[in-house]
Amino acid sequence: MQQDPPIPDMPPPADRLTRWLGPPPGAREARLIASCAILAALLMTGLSIHRGLQGQTFMGRPFGGDFGQFYAVGRILNDGQAARLYSIPDQLNSYRRAVPEAPGDYHLVFANAPVIAALFRPLALLDYRQAFIVWLVISPLLFGLALHLLGLRPYGVPWLLAVSWVPFLFETWFGGQIPVFGLLAFSLFFWLRQRGWLLAAGVALALASYKPTLVLVPAVMLLCGRQWRTLAGFSAGAAGMLALSAAVAGPNGLAGWFEALQFYGNMVSGQFEALRRYKYLDAGSFMHLLFGSGTRLATLAGLTVSAALLALLARAWWSAPRLDPRGQDLLWTATLALAPVVNLYVPIYDAVLLIPGAVLAARHLEGPSWRWWLTALYLSPWITQSAAEFLRFQFLTLVLIAFGWWCLRQAGIRPQSAPATQADVSGASPCAGSDGMLP
Repeated sequence: MQQDPPIPDMPPPADRLTRWLGPPPGAREARLIASCAILAALLMTGLSIHRGLQGQTFMGRPFGGDFGQFYAVGRILNDGQAARLYSIPDQLNSYRRAVPEAPGDYHLVFANAPVIAALFRPLALLDYRQAFIVWLVISPLLFGLALHLLGLRPYGVPWLLAVSWVPFLFETWFGGQIPVFGLLAFSLFFWLRQRGWLLAAGVALALASYKPTLVLVPAVMLLCGRQWRTLAGFSAGAAGMLALSAAVAGPNGLAGWFEALQFYGNMVSGQFEALRRYKYLDAGSFMHLLFGSGTRLATLAGLTVSAALLALLARAWWSAPRLDPRGQDLLWTATLALAPVVNLYVPIYDAVLLIPGAVLAARHLEGPSWRWWLTALYLSPWITQSAAEFLRFQFLTLVLIAFGWWCLRQAGIRPQSAPATQADVSGASPCAGSDGMLP
């Protein structure tokens, strides 16, 4: 009796995408796109400086963008008013004196730790426009140092992709924001981790606690994974950061910081309409865009999604000591991808913290699937804010969820046969190369 021919297996999603769209972009296309993006940012920055020096706005924004809030608090410290560092009227008055051409409804509220304000005291001694031009030099230097710690070769394709990525190039550098400090802390963390210096790695991670939302999810996951040495270093570093903040601002200023964090917490819960939700990636903002800002349904849906993803991550981290170095690196990649979604509030510029995760993944992954994911992560920030503002749909949030889920699946491919009693997910990785993001 003649048997029916076997039913062929369904091709994987990457193969289907390749069949429909052709092969994913390669090194030549990536270099061209990245170079064009960098040239566009340089042109926009030059025009912004030209108009800013004439006291005019550019694209509806005052000169320096968000940099004004950091200049303002540096100026408050220089005036000897540390106790009023987080007074919103004082911050606004300081900003208005520096940028008189700013629109009346343009408000910037500083809510980072006092140590950040102290870092901007030297720049606040300069004229505002001079200070921002200096910052335009400092910011990419810090970014380049972070990429160096991650092992990216200057002007290679991975390096160009990182530099030209929208969250850094336009939201951070052109926009005057400061996530380069957090990126530098995370890059130092992974550099120390790779060498097995786990206690020092925890201290490095704590340097990013100037903005608690940056380290909240990683710290919880370290606890779930029983990574005690790294946690000990993190606790010591966080205590040191708190002590430095108290030394900068005094007890009243420190209390003001906690009140500022509470103020932001009230905003993200939907009690105020001040947040531009289309610039945020967290699940709460996604749901408030989708169902309407301030609605109970949006709040409940955001909390539900965040809790589910947090539980998924916690379960993965519980088994972390059983993973081999490949699985450990991919678990970190998944954590950095899902952290913006499950967090309280995450503006798009903080997505630069995904760059270390992409570098870790590139050490172990290759082929069409990885290249398609890299393409989606790189290109989606170009359209996600417009989609969120006009269609009420934050596309990048879904990309991060899907990518994090995929990385968790990849992390479980090669578990060790038996738990390592002394293992730490922060242990050294045997992989040193990081130029494999694209062939």
